[in-house]
Amino acid sequence: MRRFTSLLLLPIALFLLVTPAHATQPTLVTATSHCCVSNTLVEQHTAGGNMFVTYSQVLTETGDVQGTTNQTFTFIIHANGELEVHGKGLFTGTVLGSQPGTAEVSFVATGTISPFTTTGRSVVENGTGGLAGIHGEGTGGNFDPAHPELGTLSILVHFDPA
Repeated sequence: MRRFTSLLLLPIALFLLVTPAHATQPTLVTATSHCCVSNTLVEQHTAGGNMFVTYSQVLTETGDVQGTTNQTFTFIIHANGELEVHGKGLFTGTVLGSQPGTAEVSFVATGTISPFTTTGRSVVENGTGGLAGIHGEGTGGNFDPAHPELGTLSILVHFDPA
């Protein structure tokens, strides 16, 4: 019986040795994006009845996320007033009191031009420094027509082990 029990424990021990370490428990972070430290028109053109407007801007984030994001995004404005937004950027700062670092941010949103409203999804990944191993996804790019200079984000993040 003792030998049989030892044979049963061997696969469990091997499983524990080869099972990779798990990421940290996902945590919901919320922040407000303040537009704009800078806002520069990069390009504007019309194609297929749609207007494409690309901007480069720097946002300041406060809340669980502290720092700045340098981003480029494109508005696609359809003739019916519907809006699509696609963008990416580099965040520099801290998340939940982490050490400072950088992380790539990408987002997509939809909405309307008049009134100006958007709702979207954001992804955070490829962190360095204090944000190494960060992964997150959630809502972002949400702007209220009463305060278009302020956006909100709510992202579930975790950190992969180094």
